[in-house]
Amino acid sequence: MKIIPAILEKDFKKVKEKIVAIDDIFDLIQIDICDGKFVKNKTWQESQQLKNLKTKARFEIHLMTENPEKEIKKWQFDKIKRIVFHYESLKDLKNFSWLKSVPKKISLGIALNPKTKIEVLQKIPLRYFSYILFLGVEPGRQGQKFQEGVLEKIKRIKRVNWLKKKIKIGLDGGVNEKNIRKIKKVDLDYLIIGSYFWKKWRKLMKKSIKKK
Repeated sequence: MKIIPAILEKDFKKVKEKIVAIDDIFDLIQIDICDGKFVKNKTWQESQQLKNLKTKARFEIHLMTENPEKEIKKWQFDKIKRIVFHYESLKDLKNFSWLKSVPKKISLGIALNPKTKIEVLQKIPLRYFSYILFLGVEPGRQGQKFQEGVLEKIKRIKRVNWLKKKIKIGLDGGVNEKNIRKIKKVDLDYLIIGSYFWKKWRKLMKKSIKKK
C-alpha cells in the first residue's frame, strides 16, 4: 500500500513549505484544491505557482471543485502525475469528451463522498479512469472523524463484476493511529493521509532538530 501525504492550505507559502519538507522523501504528493463552492472551504489554487516551483516530487491534484471539466485544464503540465475529481461534481453524465484532451501521461481518478453509493460508477465511462478514490470524511476539510462505513463500500467494490479492467483503489481522509489497522485489512492500493501525517511529521522534525 502506497502512502501519499496530502496538502490542504489557503496560501502558496504554506503549500511550498510542506512540499520542500518532504520533497526528497515522497515521489508523489497530493494537493487539495477547494473552490468554496463545491465545498465550503477555499484553498490556494494558482496552478502557475506550482508549475514554476523547482521540485523532485510529482503531484496528484484533488479537485474539490465545481465544473471539473474546466478546472482540469489548468493542471495539465509536467509536474502533474494524477488528477482526481468528484463524481458528485459532474453535471452532465452523458458527455465525457473533455477527458480525451487530458495527456495520457496524466492518470485520472474519480472520487466518491462517504454517502455516495458505489453503483453510481456504472453511470460513467470507467475506461477513462485509472483509480477510484473513496473519501473517509466529507470533502474540503482535514481533521475530521473517519466514517468507518466507507470500508464496507471498498470491500463491496472489490467483489462487483462490472469493473471490466483492473482499477486501483485509494482512501483519503480521517486516517489515524486508531483506525489504521482496520484500514490496512481492506487491501488498498494507496492511502492519502493529511492532518495526521503532518501532526506526526512535525514531531519527527522536532526530534531530529534536538539530536543535531
